[in-house]
Amino acid sequence: MSMNLEFSKDLTLITVKVDTNNGIITNTLEKMLDSPKDILADYLGTYYSAELESDFKINLVDNKLYYKSKGYPPSPLLSFGQNLFLIYLTHVDKFEFVQDRENRVIGLYRCCDRVRKLYFSKQ
Repeated sequence: MSMNLEFSKDLTLITVKVDTNNGIITNTLEKMLDSPKDILADYLGTYYSAELESDFKINLVDNKLYYKSKGYPPSPLLSFGQNLFLIYLTHVDKFEFVQDRENRVIGLYRCCDRVRKLYFSKQ
């Protein structure tokens, strides 16, 4: 079984195609509902990977989370559940936020087609 995500240019529509070996099932997801600002505030900040010696920022604009890295324009994070977001740059990346025992965000795992669970700590 395989899954493919396709994003519209304005990122308001996501098409999910799942190959079940018995045929392809296609579903669409409308733009996710905006989350309340107080819930999103814990995700904000700078995230750093010691392995890559690189960082990026997560900002809040109009109650939406945005990814910002050198050389890229700000890109919206699309929510797919608590602590799970997708972003489309030149490919789809998955951000899985990590919390401590007090439920504060302390970092995230970033996954894409070539990289699995690369850790970025929240600075």
